[in-house]
Amino acid sequence: MSLWTFLAAGMAAVVVMGPPGERDVFSRPVAGEVAGRPRLVLLASRETRSALDVTVPQLAARLADRPFVTVVRVDLRGVPGLFHRVAYARLRDSHARYADRARAQYAAHGLPPPADLERRLVLVGDAEGGSHAAAGLAEGFTSPLAVVEDAAGREVARGYLPQDLGRIEQALRMLVGEPGR
Repeated sequence: MSLWTFLAAGMAAVVVMGPPGERDVFSRPVAGEVAGRPRLVLLASRETRSALDVTVPQLAARLADRPFVTVVRVDLRGVPGLFHRVAYARLRDSHARYADRARAQYAAHGLPPPADLERRLVLVGDAEGGSHAAAGLAEGFTSPLAVVEDAAGREVARGYLPQDLGRIEQALRMLVGEPGR
C-alpha cells in the first residue's frame, strides 16, 4: 500500500491538525493561527533540519504575493521527556532564524518582507510523533514530508522536500491564486 493510498483526505486533516486545543512552541492555539488560511504543513525531524532551513525561506520569498501559513510539525520521539523544554526552546530559536533567513530571501528578490512574516510560520513540537507515525514516517526519517492544504484543511498536494519542491510550489500558487484576487 502506498503512502498516498494510506492517507485518505479525512485522515490527512487529523494527521496535520493534531488534537483540538493543540498549541505551538509559543503556546498559541494552532487552530487559531491557521484558521481560514491556506497552509503548507511540513512533517519534520532533527534529521530534516538542513533541508527545511534552505527550502522554507526560499519558498516563502518566491511566493511572497500569495499569503499562506507554514506549519512545521517537529517529531520529538527521540527526545527524552526530561529534555522537551530544551527542545521547545531550540524550536523557538529556530523560528527566529527562519524569520532572519526569510527576510534575507525577500531582500535577495528585491521585495519587502510581509508585516506578518513571523505569524506565517507555526512550529509545533510533537512529543509522541503521532502525526509522523500516522503518515508512515519512522523515527529518524531524513526527508521532510510536505502537505499543501486549502483554507478548510483539505489536502491539495503532498510530496517530499527538496525533490518535490516544484510540485509543492505549484500547488500553493494554484491554491492561493493570482495576487489581487
